[in-house]
Amino acid sequence: MPYPINIGRSFFEQLEAYVNHKYLVLLLRVEGKASAFALALESGDKIFFKFVGMDYDQSIPTKSYFSLYYSIIDYALQKGYSAIDWGPSSLDVKVNKIKASTRE
Repeated sequence: MPYPINIGRSFFEQLEAYVNHKYLVLLLRVEGKASAFALALESGDKIFFKFVGMDYDQSIPTKSYFSLYYSIIDYALQKGYSAIDWGPSSLDVKVNKIKASTRE
């Protein structure tokens, strides 16, 4: 199955050169194999959730997508962030599944 975006080692090696904020990469493994990852940027007292990548064969049955969200919430609480900007995509999931709120 072809990948829509090929994100490999070089992406992460170059990330620091182009991002002016701290960043957080979460990697979930299932039986030792990467199942899903998320990239978030940390700026001021907020975290900006940017995107995820998944191996759908592994991530759907293990609900890796939701584990990424909950891991970022846990991280934000531990570090004292005031808000997480989840971005505009998958609004139904964010509001109805993880109970995020929207702001005007």
